[in-house]
Amino acid sequence: MDKTVVSAPAPTLWRDLLRHRAVGLALVVVALFILCAAAAPLLAPHDPAHLDLDRRLQPPAWAGGEWSYPLGCDQVGRDLLSRIIYGARTSILLGVVIVLLTLVVGVALGSIAGYAGSVVDIVLSRIVDVLLAFPFLVFALGMMAVLGPGLLNLILVLAFKGWVDFYRVARAEVMSLKAQEFVEAARALGLSGTRIVISEILPNMLPAVTVLAALCMATIIIAEASLSFLGLGIQPPTPSWGMMINEGRPYILTAWWISTFPGLAIAMLVVAINILGEGLRDALDPRLKETS
Repeated sequence: MDKTVVSAPAPTLWRDLLRHRAVGLALVVVALFILCAAAAPLLAPHDPAHLDLDRRLQPPAWAGGEWSYPLGCDQVGRDLLSRIIYGARTSILLGVVIVLLTLVVGVALGSIAGYAGSVVDIVLSRIVDVLLAFPFLVFALGMMAVLGPGLLNLILVLAFKGWVDFYRVARAEVMSLKAQEFVEAARALGLSGTRIVISEILPNMLPAVTVLAALCMATIIIAEASLSFLGLGIQPPTPSWGMMINEGRPYILTAWWISTFPGLAIAMLVVAINILGEGLRDALDPRLKETS
């Protein structure tokens, strides 16, 4: 049976992905953040929740502080580097959980709507239209204001609307692929619709879903930081980059490092993920590959 799977072999994929220096650098940055998140207890020099008022607003080491606290301390003497490392764990873990949840729900519903069509497609598409009428961050702010801050509520709110993007991609891919010859052949062999979608169609939509997952990861990290900045996301004592930026806001002129370093961490990770997502798109879709 002739399938049109567009995913490249692993060696070819890596060669195409690392062809540009920016993509290779982005991959290194993302890998370093993941390493920090996974090994936070080993890499963090201090307890991120330990208060030491004697070191309150201590500057970075190169600006007169101590080298045992290289990035300085916050307004209650907590080590900033340790809190940034643990904040990476919070942001990345939350992003992975939400992306996986929205990916499963969105791809499943999009596949059903695209393959079944008829009333199912109409109903699901109208629900998606309603959700798309609200900007993502405005919707999240409203829901968090109603449900209240907290990790579980944050996951539910961000996932509640996040599946829409995966739904649209999966529905479009299924509607395009179900008319292909290899799907018609599978149908002629008597395969059920469920088996056709799982074994014939899903492997062909994997590149598009993979790229979207990478880009959605960056969106989730920014959304979490924004909500935590406003006090509606992650709550103390769990470190969060957005919350750290908000805590340093009153001291921006006297202790700039409290807000600056978490902000740089967010910017570096989000930009790296976006560049990596663009690289994945070019590597996985042969129509978008640049000519050598």
